[in-house]
Amino acid sequence: MVFVKSLIHVIFKGNKIENRLRLILLSILTFVFFQSKSQDLCQQPSFAKGEFDLSSTTLCLPQMLTVTDKSLSKNVKYVFNYQGESLEEVKMLATSQITFDYTSLVKKPETFTVVQIGDFNGKVSVACKNLVVRPGNYAIHSYTQCVGSSLVVNIPVHTYNDFDTYEIIVGTTSTMITRSQLPYQTTKNVVLPTQFKVTGNYNDPTKGCSTPVPTTTITSSVLVAGGIDRPFNPNISEVKLQNPQKATITFTGSYHTSNVAAEQYRLYAYPKGTLPTTSNVIISNIVPGKYSVNIPDSTKSYCYFIQREKTGCGFSTEWSAELCTHPLKSVVFSPYQYKLDWTRYPNTMFGMPSNFITNIAISQRIERTENSSIVTPIMLFANIFTYTDNTITCKNKYCYRVKVNTTGQIGFLKFSGQSLSNLVCVDRSNIVAEKPKEVYVSTDFDNKNAVYFDKTPNWPIDINRWVLYKKSNGSFKKIDSLVHPTDFIADKVLASKSEEYRIGYIDKCESVSALSDSVASVFMSYQEPKLLNWKNDNPFSESNIASREIEYLEENANTIKALKPVIGNQHEADFEGYNDQAKIRLKTVSDSNPALVSYSNVVKMEVPTNLVFPNVFTPNNDKFNDFFGLKGKFDNIESYNLQVFNRYGEQVVQLSNPAESWDGSIKGKTAPAGIYFYRISAILKNGESFNKDGILELLR
Repeated sequence: MVFVKSLIHVIFKGNKIENRLRLILLSILTFVFFQSKSQDLCQQPSFAKGEFDLSSTTLCLPQMLTVTDKSLSKNVKYVFNYQGESLEEVKMLATSQITFDYTSLVKKPETFTVVQIGDFNGKVSVACKNLVVRPGNYAIHSYTQCVGSSLVVNIPVHTYNDFDTYEIIVGTTSTMITRSQLPYQTTKNVVLPTQFKVTGNYNDPTKGCSTPVPTTTITSSVLVAGGIDRPFNPNISEVKLQNPQKATITFTGSYHTSNVAAEQYRLYAYPKGTLPTTSNVIISNIVPGKYSVNIPDSTKSYCYFIQREKTGCGFSTEWSAELCTHPLKSVVFSPYQYKLDWTRYPNTMFGMPSNFITNIAISQRIERTENSSIVTPIMLFANIFTYTDNTITCKNKYCYRVKVNTTGQIGFLKFSGQSLSNLVCVDRSNIVAEKPKEVYVSTDFDNKNAVYFDKTPNWPIDINRWVLYKKSNGSFKKIDSLVHPTDFIADKVLASKSEEYRIGYIDKCESVSALSDSVASVFMSYQEPKLLNWKNDNPFSESNIASREIEYLEENANTIKALKPVIGNQHEADFEGYNDQAKIRLKTVSDSNPALVSYSNVVKMEVPTNLVFPNVFTPNNDKFNDFFGLKGKFDNIESYNLQVFNRYGEQVVQLSNPAESWDGSIKGKTAPAGIYFYRISAILKNGESFNKDGILELLR
């Protein structure tokens, strides 16, 4: 018969069992388990090494533990009850205190792991140490209360049961055994209520603890509201999702000495919404402790319970309540809030609604931290499985976990447990925002580069500031940032070569964007006498170059006087229309729609001086070649001297203005035709000297 049918029958028929289960011990490959404290953080070699000392490795309550830092780390903190949490959880739980009192955590001997974390040269440092905490000379044991007046006591072989002798006190009777007799089981006939305790003793009294072991009062199993409290009835006290693929299960119950399979506990695991069968056994002969199980499907919720067919009393199936996982599936940011979604915890027990024999009550809350500090939990109704946290400051880091507490009774017996979802942490500063688009660079009339960009990226969060990066020594480095740029960010350095730029931004939640594709400014250089050169750099991040043309600018203004299309990366300047200085820049147009326009630096070129003198002139007033003087561009002449001599070497004329010329007269009289000689000396505005001697023929 399928297990759940037998279980249902037991629940409604009390202790009468009509069919006993014959379980086959199965090795289920989809679940992997081990009994130990998870030491994941302590076993990772990637962390820097921390160091600390414990005041004792075995603590007898009410002693307090003191830790002493021996590391070279900064911001050292400790977790005094590490249970395999992730680094994020450890940061959340860590405290700077150096003493700790385990009294509230310990009812029987237990091993605790202390973790130290710190900051060593910018790297997380970790150190771990274990200690055993004992509440007096408490011996690990259990008892099963049988129908009537008998009590079955078990003392197992256990790490903490290292005493030389053991004393079992039931009422007024005392039984002494030695360590060699373990595992030990005895049945005591008692009159209820009675006093009970088990104490261990060392032959060397200095080894033990001086704190007395408390006495337990065992009462008769009378039905009471809320269920009968039996401390060693099987119970799953905690299921915790360490991550979506792994959970830890804490199980409490009785110990046994029997090798009979029916008297051994079995752990079942099955998807929520299905009924457990014998094929769902994942651990046989399980004993109280903490276990780790792998989750076959991280998108599903799984339930667990403990069962054995036969108790130490020799009859009556014994089982725990089921406890299930409830994965926190997502924490989604929607400006400016986080939306949480998790699997709803079942309000049934083995698929059945509550009744007077078996019932369950559920409460749940969201536990959260802000920048690793615990903040007020959010209390929720049991039927809630989504929540929107709109109290956030989006630049801060948040961690969320949903905690469900279950209480009730299973077959008249009281139970309680807690189910912890996986921890989900969100940090907007680690989220890379979308890169800026439509970026281009252009050079202004003052020869400074400006980077233009689309100020409205496809990003749901407002932009806090824009950042300009410039390539230097092979890598891009931040050179400027603006909170509210108009439509560009300028490079304050004069352009002296082609420069590469990228743009990024930081939003109001401190998310940093990916950088834009690089853009390169177009730099035009001048090679005398009139050659202009540039590289085929692309100033557009997402467009190709459609065309280029040379712009000739007015000599004394920045208006365009002429345009000339160009192909390639060279152009010969035309100085026509310029007197002193030519101004030229390169215009580059993108193939996008609408087109983008980028300009190069403005190249200013001195107009070449071209001094031309005729060797013949005819001063006959026919308005053709009537004067002898300088021809060509002479606006850039700083000083000038023209001398004309007759054939006898006598100076007949001297001029100091290049705009003046000789009209063929000497002292107001017509000069005779014939051969003359001239001498010119000039200094240009750029400091250049010009000297020339020549022969001139005057014709009449």
